[in-house]
Amino acid sequence: RRAGEADEAIVSRVPLVLALVPPRVGPPGSLPPVRVTPGDPAPDVRALAPREALRLRARWLDELAARAAWEICRRLRAAGRLGSGDDVRFLGWEELGWIVGGGAVPDDLGSRRAGRPSAPLPATFRLTPSGAVVPQGPPAGGGGTGAGGGRAEGPVRLEGDRLGPGDILVVRVLSPALAPELPGLAGLVSETGSTLSHLAIVARELGVPTVVAVPDATDRFRRGERIVIDGRTGEVTSADRSQEVSSR
Repeated sequence: RRAGEADEAIVSRVPLVLALVPPRVGPPGSLPPVRVTPGDPAPDVRALAPREALRLRARWLDELAARAAWEICRRLRAAGRLGSGDDVRFLGWEELGWIVGGGAVPDDLGSRRAGRPSAPLPATFRLTPSGAVVPQGPPAGGGGTGAGGGRAEGPVRLEGDRLGPGDILVVRVLSPALAPELPGLAGLVSETGSTLSHLAIVARELGVPTVVAVPDATDRFRRGERIVIDGRTGEVTSADRSQEVSSR
């Protein structure tokens, strides 16, 4: 990307990087030809760590599913049964199978396409048996869940800020795209996510103290404010405010 190469061209040349981009239902890019002769071994991913090997295999399956869905959509459009290529994105797998078997397109497909933006999810919530979202209150002490890495103190930086060594990055969502920012950070705090989130796992492997599920963290802690986090207990406190109280 830094050299100006498009994602489609990169994937075409090095299919392994599919693991770094999300699947999408749309016109697929080309892949390099694969010449297989009888007796050739299958692609070997045993050199990867088990978690990364599983992730790569799952991503390949995602890509196959997305490409199959787009091809089905293309054929349904050619037959006059779907009006838009994007329509397939609003169908479930069972519905798509029903249509392929000759069933009717759902009557509400047009309203699904129009869509209505939903309210943002709370940082912590639970689902009722009917699927309703119920907000959960912050844990005692206002902290979160420790994801490992020990203790750290440093100034708060928010997503999009210029980061430097010793900063503590405070975000709302643990986006995997933030992984390149982890080396050099003093710590990581997130309003959402779990100890098994990809970014939390990478941070733990790099020894970066990490606390997840801290409600309203991006509002509670100001840019530049020094905070103390504990990746074992989930404690997140303001060092600046503690010093203000002790000086009174």
